[in-house]
Amino acid sequence: MHAKLRKKQYSKAKNQEKSQKLIIFYKKNNILHLFLRNLDFFVNFAGKVQYNTLLGMKIQEVMKLQRKSLISININRRFIDIGG
Repeated sequence: MHAKLRKKQYSKAKNQEKSQKLIIFYKKNNILHLFLRNLDFFVNFAGKVQYNTLLGMKIQEVMKLQRKSLISININRRFIDIGG
């Protein structure tokens, strides 16, 4: 009788262990699925951030060039006004 009880307990423990492993597997699978599903979004988002950063850098360069040209125009105007 004790042998049957031990066998039942052992079998029950094995089944619980298997179900725990299945739960862990499905959780990992769900996380992987969510990650892969959103990967396209992350890649597009990163690309847009990089593009906007580069665009911002180009805009800053253009603004610097505009400031330089305005300064040189003002200097030339003063030079002409003075009669040089």
